[in-house]
Amino acid sequence: MGKSTLAVSSSWADKVRVTEVRSHFTLEAVDLDIKDDILHILDDVIDDNDVEWLHCIVGYFPGYSIPFHAAHSIAFRSWEAAGLEDVMSTGTGFFIFRFRDEDAVHSILERGPWMFGGKSIVLQQWHAHFSFDKSCISKVPVWAHLHGLPYHLWSQKGLCMVSSMLGRPLLSDKTTSERTCLDYAWVCVEIDAAKPLKCHFEFQCWLSAEPIKITVEYELTPKRCPKCCVFGHVCHQREVPIATMAQGKSKIVTSF
Repeated sequence: MGKSTLAVSSSWADKVRVTEVRSHFTLEAVDLDIKDDILHILDDVIDDNDVEWLHCIVGYFPGYSIPFHAAHSIAFRSWEAAGLEDVMSTGTGFFIFRFRDEDAVHSILERGPWMFGGKSIVLQQWHAHFSFDKSCISKVPVWAHLHGLPYHLWSQKGLCMVSSMLGRPLLSDKTTSERTCLDYAWVCVEIDAAKPLKCHFEFQCWLSAEPIKITVEYELTPKRCPKCCVFGHVCHQREVPIATMAQGKSKIVTSF
């Protein structure tokens, strides 16, 4: 009986032993700051400058989902040459695309919007405050065309100011920043579901005695629920009217 007990004990020890091959971090106990049963973590413990995450784009499909293997396959066919290194997924339906550097991230975002298998995917660069909960997506990045913008404002400062009328400015495309296509200014802004989209606005400056009117067209804007103030669904049947282009410059990637 002693030998049998020893054998079982030895076998269990082998199963739970932490080996160097399988262990990435060596963990140890630390002093905890606990108040009212809540653990308080100091700022210096959170690494918000981790290069691996700064090189990532977070994507999700508003209103629907696709299998991981399909998203993985399409992403690598479309973006591997641009620097895609890995694709990860979360249990809540988000995909994380890791690239070799931030320049590759900006390149992909600038070339959007994108579609996977005929379904639009919302993409934005990872940030420390991102919430991986589709029911809480109250802000999303969208591309917009600004028609009627005077060429004197096709500068970083000018584009930041006028695009702030739509939401939080994120970036402009290469043709806009280099002024190689002057049909319209193309900018990406973060819009808020709690605020209605602006289809036009006016501003005053010395270039004109009268207010200058800017017309706005949005690309692939996800459904917005004015009741819940989130994107991805609409609680009532009547859609909120917005100015949206049929396809614009959308990329339709090979379906799966």
